[in-house]
Amino acid sequence: MKNLFCYGPLGWVPLLERVLGRSADGLDLGPAVVPDHVIGAGPGPFAACLVSRPGSGAAGLLLRVDDALGARIEFLTGGLGFETMMVQAYPAGVATTGNGGAVTAQSWSAPQGVAEDTRPWHSERWLAAWGVLARHAVDEAMAGYPATDGPTLARRMPMILNRAAAFQRGWRQGRKPTLGREMTRSDVKVLARSWPYSNFFAMQEHRLQFRRFEGGFSGIVERAVFAGFDAVIVLPYDPKRDRVVLVEQFRPGPHARGARYPWSLEPVAGHVDLGETPPEAARRETAEETGLALERLLPISQSYPSPGCSSEYHYIYLGLCDSAGLHRNTGGVAAEHEDIRRHVIPFARLMELIDSFEIDNSPLVLAAHWLARHRDALRTEAD
Repeated sequence: MKNLFCYGPLGWVPLLERVLGRSADGLDLGPAVVPDHVIGAGPGPFAACLVSRPGSGAAGLLLRVDDALGARIEFLTGGLGFETMMVQAYPAGVATTGNGGAVTAQSWSAPQGVAEDTRPWHSERWLAAWGVLARHAVDEAMAGYPATDGPTLARRMPMILNRAAAFQRGWRQGRKPTLGREMTRSDVKVLARSWPYSNFFAMQEHRLQFRRFEGGFSGIVERAVFAGFDAVIVLPYDPKRDRVVLVEQFRPGPHARGARYPWSLEPVAGHVDLGETPPEAARRETAEETGLALERLLPISQSYPSPGCSSEYHYIYLGLCDSAGLHRNTGGVAAEHEDIRRHVIPFARLMELIDSFEIDNSPLVLAAHWLARHRDALRTEAD
């Protein structure tokens, strides 16, 4: 048996239960304080650390667990890159003066460097900002235990967090539909959910029932879902010169389908990283893939490309730019194995490629047709 001091995100019982894989009922669990410390909140959903501050006290939970439950927490904290530390924790009601009531406990802190960029921890503020994301991330992370180890989880964690951020973004998008779709998430009974595969991408398997239009529930259905990210897609357009910028790169999807030419003509595209807004991601990806600094972003669509089998969600924009001096060249982020060729072509050529089906990238087709409807106004405005 070992004593653990859990604080910050791990001090929130609903999250701790997900890590342990069991209810807190029956656990040797209670409030405790580590004197002469405060909890610092760094950037991100799990960046909490103990910061020395004489005269203060860091509140958390003192948990006594067996090795099996302790290993589950160590798996997650290892995957998050946390550093192990030992603390002297005082259970609630025990005076924090002297050493008589202190319990030596293992704890964890966010990586070095976070302490220099912290603000005081506020549980309600953290819950509002990160609660949904943290629960979803922990569910996926712990689904890999014990088949994977801490270093493997650490490598996967950025993608897990991005998927969890997409889930939270979807959770918060709640504009009421004006046509049909009066049913909500409460009209779905989730009987089981698992993550049979989680790496750069992931798969979920769901066993559920959904409410039918006549009022009753469906039979039990089993569905596999590609657990994707929220992605930004940008078609850069220069209205003064009436030309667009496309990128060309190898794509494994067409290759897996048997395409003879698995290089794709595309708009700029990339994932919305943790902590970014979609417009911020759109500008970053455009700079990375084309070298362009966009003058303005015009929203085209927010949509699911394949809702029958994928959670991926697209924020599609037209990016107004100045393409003077921009020519075909190659580039990309080496760390992501990108090898990108840039094409600067007239709008008329873009539409020829779409009409001949040579362009077979759906977001690009959608963006081009939107541009066709608004092009005259954009060119007039640019004059």
